[in-house]
Amino acid sequence: MSEIKSSIGKRSEIKHSGKSMASYGFGKFLFEFLNMAFGSYVYFYYVGEIGLNIWFTSIGFVIYRYGTRSMTLS
Repeated sequence: MSEIKSSIGKRSEIKHSGKSMASYGFGKFLFEFLNMAFGSYVYFYYVGEIGLNIWFTSIGFVIYRYGTRSMTLS
């Protein structure tokens, strides 16, 4: 029982390799890049092709972007 109590306050340190961190960083970069490309395409489509008012499109884009921020990996 004393072993359990003594290990509760301690935090184990996890060491990651450089390859693992580079892979995570590249994955996050790719995710953000594709998210920006999709957002730009959708913005262009609604403003340029459909002719929706730029203010409505901007407000919708901000709501979409900050509403999905909690779903990202960070």
